[in-house]
Amino acid sequence: MFDEPAPLPVVTQPSLWELRWSFGPNRELRLYHAEPAGVPDLLFAAKYHWKDYLGLSQAGKEERQNAEMAEAAERFRRSDFHTVQDEEIAPD
Repeated sequence: MFDEPAPLPVVTQPSLWELRWSFGPNRELRLYHAEPAGVPDLLFAAKYHWKDYLGLSQAGKEERQNAEMAEAAERFRRSDFHTVQDEEIAPD
């Protein structure tokens, strides 16, 4: 049976969500997406990427992943679907 990934909020980029897939050791796919406040039926896929962090320290892995997330967030911010509401952090 295949377990469907659940979206997780991206801590460093409050307007994004992350879907994670694992296809075995060292084979992980990520999707960073937004759900624009002004268009509730839209899922804005900002960036897919395969994780490739072999040989990096933990700090290097975090730096590379944060760069992927930042690129996805910038793509969303440049889109016609982004509003200030999308940057608000939801209360716990």
